[in-house]
Amino acid sequence: MAWNWQAHRSLGRIQAQLAAAPLPDAAPPVAPAVQDEPADFARSLPETAAVDAVVRELQRLQGAGGAAVVSVDAAQRLATPASLGRVELAVQLRGDYASIKSTLSALLDRYPQWLLMQRLSLRRGGAPTQLEASVALTLLSRPAAVPAAGR
Repeated sequence: MAWNWQAHRSLGRIQAQLAAAPLPDAAPPVAPAVQDEPADFARSLPETAAVDAVVRELQRLQGAGGAAVVSVDAAQRLATPASLGRVELAVQLRGDYASIKSTLSALLDRYPQWLLMQRLSLRRGGAPTQLEASVALTLLSRPAAVPAAGR
């Protein structure tokens, strides 16, 4: 019993010390960060898919020592008010690994908001260091405008 009494007495002293101790200054409440309305991704897209700009950039990169552009095929899906417009590009490149990689990297860096790489496959070409790349790219454009209701 003496032990319990001493423990209780010790606990009483600790509680008294805590009650007498000044509380540390409380930090002012932190206001939640006001987040701006997120930007509408679709508004950052071009109104129409700029296939010609992408092809010109591929040709420019080829001239700057990038991979050779063998072919480019395009298939368009028009935008609707509820969906983004898309142009699917099938691009064939030829070159060594470094030139293919730098060409694709530069192209994707040039149009980061609306050019997506969906698939990349590589296979050996004729020369030991030569590769052929098949690249599936998607260009996005804004949804179509909602037609105004006639009166």
